[in-house]
Amino acid sequence: MDLKFWFTIIVTFHLGLFVGTFVERWSQENPIATMDGQQITNETIVVSSRSDPARKPRKIIVFRHGERVDWTFENWMRTSFDRKGQYRRTDLNMPRTLPPRKSGRRGFLYDSPLTEIGKIQAELTGRNLGEAGMKIRYVYAAPPLRTVQTACSIAKGLASFMDVKVRIEPGLYEWLGWLPRRRFIEWMSPEELADAGYNIDIHYKPNVSIADLKAMIGSESRSLDSYYARNFQVTQFLASTVSKSGGDIVLVGHAATLDTCARQLTGQDPRPMWAMARELKKVSFCGLEILEEVLENQNETASNGKWRLVKPPPTILPLTHWGSHQKKNPPKCERDLIGLT
Repeated sequence: MDLKFWFTIIVTFHLGLFVGTFVERWSQENPIATMDGQQITNETIVVSSRSDPARKPRKIIVFRHGERVDWTFENWMRTSFDRKGQYRRTDLNMPRTLPPRKSGRRGFLYDSPLTEIGKIQAELTGRNLGEAGMKIRYVYAAPPLRTVQTACSIAKGLASFMDVKVRIEPGLYEWLGWLPRRRFIEWMSPEELADAGYNIDIHYKPNVSIADLKAMIGSESRSLDSYYARNFQVTQFLASTVSKSGGDIVLVGHAATLDTCARQLTGQDPRPMWAMARELKKVSFCGLEILEEVLENQNETASNGKWRLVKPPPTILPLTHWGSHQKKNPPKCERDLIGLT
């Protein structure tokens, strides 16, 4: 009984070695095909320590707001409200309705909305970003109504490709030296905007709060460099929000924003007033520029903090239209690149 038992054990052991060797050789000579057509052998069944491909450089797309009502219809506040303060439009390019606000109609005096064309400009541009394959993770806007409406229209254009809420960032506001009569403007709060139907992230905590901005009026209004420094610092902070997760961000501000958010980020010094004023003339409504982070090599996965201005790809199209109210020099919404000339 014992001899038969041990004989069975030895035969089974050697038979197992033989079968294992045979299967190994057969698998090397006859690789298995997977469903996607790839072939797997014993040598290829290895888990790579770096299976994720190197990420693409992040991009920051900086926008000026779309066409604004007060620049298109100079006396709109006088002609568009009746004695009871009820709004009624007098032109098809004027907003169909105005959002309710705590400050009433007086709030629109220094906080103009977009025209209907301005909203269309922004929505078409947002859709184009999606069509071009931009992976927008966040959209940030300065607090004025025109910039918020532009950002929301861009997000609306992106809606077919991705769901993005707009975050209000007061740090993106223009130079405080341009405040009318040095008085702070009462903008609509994120909660007011959300209640009015705008796609706002009411839980976002800004890098520069409204209170912070008010405290800067005295010092910044006397120094253009302080304005550059504020927008530079805010842009760095917002870029860091996607440093690990990847993806692109959109910043919506003013004509100067295209310069102040990019100038120092690309290693250049702030411009003097006369030079910045010259650049502002180049920026059309809904004009944009693209900043791209610089990776030292294709396999780099962490940003080195360097950015550069790049030309928009051919898939980012210009938006050109003829102005019915202006026969000479028709308005043209082109893709602006401040600092490349």
